Amino acid sequence: MKFLTIPSYISLLRILLIIPVCGLINSTESEPNFLAAALFLIASLTDFIDGYLARKYNLETRLGSFLDLLADKFLICSVLIYVCVEINNSYFTLPSVLIIFRELAITALREYVSNSPSRSSLKVSFFGKLKTTIQMIVLTLVILLLNFEAYKYLLQILIWLACFISIVSLLQYIKEVFRSSNFSKFN
Repeated sequence: MKFLTIPSYISLLRILLIIPVCGLINSTESEPNFLAAALFLIASLTDFIDGYLARKYNLETRLGSFLDLLADKFLICSVLIYVCVEINNSYFTLPSVLIIFRELAITALREYVSNSPSRSSLKVSFFGKLKTTIQMIVLTLVILLLNFEAYKYLLQILIWLACFISIVSLLQYIKEVFRSSNFSKFN
């Protein structure tokens, strides 16, 4: 069995694309960040491509699953942090912090569940997939439009929408863990 499969390489590409995406985000220009938004969109699409290829060609591995989840979290959290620093505006900071908190909490919850006596895993839910899709769409728009004051309130609504879906997703995962019969035996 290969150490890295094509889907794993695609997940690694998503991580590498973080550097040019963040490097190209510029809030001092009065033009859209087309290149940064396009690269972020490409990075986002790799999330769907690697999963599709892994399932279709039976290339699913534990390492690939781990890299996929890690790449998503790195991409989302890096761009959120970079945009918060770049625009230095509180309307974006609180929902960004809550989204990052959710990502860290899910990672901790997955680790907790995997170390339970049953050694079970926390599978990606519908809300988890919806959350990722909404975050990627919203952040593409944020990168593209962050230089335009006219879109400030729209972007604020969109980031709060992404935050809301993120928190709902977290609550769904927590509910699933509490519903697990092994939870009460492992504390």
